Amino acid sequence: DTSSLTVPDKYMQDTTPAMPSMTRDWALCRWFALEHGIVAIPCSPFYSPENRELGKDLVRFAFCKTDDTLQEAYDAFSKIPQH
Repeated sequence: DTSSLTVPDKYMQDTTPAMPSMTRDWALCRWFALEHGIVAIPCSPFYSPENRELGKDLVRFAFCKTDDTLQEAYDAFSKIPQH
């Protein structure tokens, strides 16, 4: 649950060919990747259009990584401000 994180407005206002109407989880994943080097998977695309809002605070991660990569991710997460 990512609801305690504030997504910068510029990411909420972005659009992409894959997400012409930006959802919060998609914007959060772009922010993580572009500014923190952490790649996450937005969950809203896995919901039907009428239920897409249910995934707005959820993201997925793949943990099939080396211990060093996981440590780097932990270090990057610890630098993300929470509100």
